[in-house]
Amino acid sequence: MLHVAPALVDAGADLELSAATMCRTPGRATCTVEGARAWVRPQGAAGWSRVPGHVIDGAYRFDVSGTLIPEGGFDYWLEFLTRAGAAEAYPPGGAQAAIRVLTATGLPERAFPTIDWNAVRAPDGVAVSMPYGRRDGQVGIQLPEGDGEIAGHGSFDVGPDGSIYVDDWVNGRIQVFSRSGRFERAFRSPVDEPADLAVAGDGSLVLGTLGEAAEAFELGPEGAVIGRYPVGYGIVSRVAVGPDGPKAMVGPSQWAAVRTVSGRPLAPELQARLQSAVAPQSDGAIGVSQSLPGGRIAFAWIRGDGSRAGAVLTLPRGVQPGSDFFVRPLDDGGAIAARGVWDATHFGVVALRFDALGRVVASSLLPEPSHHQVARFSTVRYRAPGEVLVAVDRGHGVRILRFEVR
Repeated sequence: MLHVAPALVDAGADLELSAATMCRTPGRATCTVEGARAWVRPQGAAGWSRVPGHVIDGAYRFDVSGTLIPEGGFDYWLEFLTRAGAAEAYPPGGAQAAIRVLTATGLPERAFPTIDWNAVRAPDGVAVSMPYGRRDGQVGIQLPEGDGEIAGHGSFDVGPDGSIYVDDWVNGRIQVFSRSGRFERAFRSPVDEPADLAVAGDGSLVLGTLGEAAEAFELGPEGAVIGRYPVGYGIVSRVAVGPDGPKAMVGPSQWAAVRTVSGRPLAPELQARLQSAVAPQSDGAIGVSQSLPGGRIAFAWIRGDGSRAGAVLTLPRGVQPGSDFFVRPLDDGGAIAARGVWDATHFGVVALRFDALGRVVASSLLPEPSHHQVARFSTVRYRAPGEVLVAVDRGHGVRILRFEVR
C-alpha cells in the first residue's frame, strides 16, 4: 500500500487523501481491487462516516469534506474490496488502528523568511570529513551500472555525547566519530547494505533496511544484535528511536512500533495499532512540520510543560516545500527546524529558530545535501545545543558540515 497520511491539516477545509496498491502477484483475484472507501470519524464523534474512493490514474482518491474535520482533528482508516470478495484494511487492524490527524488550529500565521538563493551560508566548521575508501575513517561509494545512481553512505545520526555515527552502506559497517570529528571505532552491520540508522539516548542503535519487506535491527552500543524485527506493512523509508524503542516510517507521517520489549517483535496488526503520526526523539521530545495548501508549512512542537507551540509559515512566491528533516523542541519553549525548499532551478535547506511564541528569530539557507546518501531523509540532523548538521558530497569524499543556529 502506498499512502501519504497527513499529520496536520486545516480545520474545516476539504481534504484529499490518496492511495495506491501494489501486489507481488498481479492479476490474481486477491490482488485486484474493485472498490475502496475511507472511514472517517471526527474527534468526539461516536460513529464512522463512509467516504467513497474514486479511481484516478490507477490510484484511489478520497475527498473528505471539511465538515468531518473539526478543530480537534479526526481519525480514519482505508478499506479496499478485492475481486475475491475480501475487504482489506489499511492500516492492518482497521478501526482499531485508525490514523489520527490533528489540525493547525491555534498556530499563528506568519510569513516565511525571505530566501536569497545567492546567499547560501558558509559552514561554521566540519563535523566529520570522510574520503571515499574502505579504511577506518573512510566511507564507501558504489558507482552506477547503466543509468543507475551513485550510492554512498546510508545515513548518519548524532550520539548522546555529540559523536557522529555513520552508516557505511557500501562497506556494511557502522563508524563512530568523536564530537571533534576524530575516528574512534567501527563495527560490522548485521545486514548487508544497511540503509538508515538512529541512535538512542543510551548509545544503542536501530538499523533499518528500506522498501517492502523491510527489517529493523536493535543493536547495543558496541554493535551486538539485541533484536531483529520484520516490518509488517507499508514502504519503509526511515527509522527512529523513542523512549519506548525502535520505530519504522511506513509512510509519510506514519511511524510504526516494531517490538514489545527488546528482542521480541510485534505482529503487523499490533505494529499498526501502536503507530503514531510523529516519532518522538530518544528523550521523548516531539516536533513535526507538514505542508498545507496555499504554499504554507505548519511547524508544531510540544513545550516542556506539555503545551503545543508552533506557527504556520507562508512560503515566498514560487518556492515549494521539500523534505521534512526535523523539528527539535528546545528547553526555552522554542524550537529549531530544518526544512528542504526548492524552486525551478534551486534546492536548499532552511534552518529556522523559533521562540516559544512561534516567532522566527533566526533563519539561514544551507547548502543542498548529499545526492549519494541512500537515506535521503537523514542527510540533515540536529546536534545539541544548537547545531544543524548537513551531509554534502565534496570531490573525493563526504563531509558533514555544521551550522550554528544562533
